[in-house]
Amino acid sequence: MIALMVAVLTAMPMAPPHQEESPAGMPPPSTVGTVAPIVGTRWTLRNYNPAKGVTNRIIEETVVAVAGREVTTERVDTVFPKTTKSAPETIRFSLDDRRYSATLQPGDRWEEPAQEAGGSAIVTTVLGPDQVTTPAGSFAAIKIATSFEVKGKKYEQVVWYAPEVAHFVRLEYLGDGTVIQATEMIGIKAP
Repeated sequence: MIALMVAVLTAMPMAPPHQEESPAGMPPPSTVGTVAPIVGTRWTLRNYNPAKGVTNRIIEETVVAVAGREVTTERVDTVFPKTTKSAPETIRFSLDDRRYSATLQPGDRWEEPAQEAGGSAIVTTVLGPDQVTTPAGSFAAIKIATSFEVKGKKYEQVVWYAPEVAHFVRLEYLGDGTVIQATEMIGIKAP
């Protein structure tokens, strides 16, 4: 199940999910305040098991192209304990995806279809602004919770997205209310 959660949810930024349509005549959700990263920006994250204090992987994601609001990154994971590096993975996302909007408001909510048979719809709710500190620094973030069920077990992902760096800076996976995996920003390198 952890593999499913990782595959579905850790690649944020990632190819955007289904986006709700804006009401007729209204512009798409705004990303005012979200800084478009520049080519060469590198985000380094640590994925770990909080209960055991064990690092599972180090994730390096580097911006390789920016075309307007479209961003392409290359991601390499170093997996522990064997210290093996994954092949580079290309990830594309749009800063116009509502998840990256600096104008999200507490209570904003949207739903996506289930990702697998026997699963529930994926419900995302904006919890509101939150200050979060990681080894990479302190960030004014937008706290967002995503929840779903698979085979009767409840899962939740809580993300702290920082518009100033156009990336999440903290992420927690919860299974039945317990944090089972976390990812945090440990470094940001500008070109």
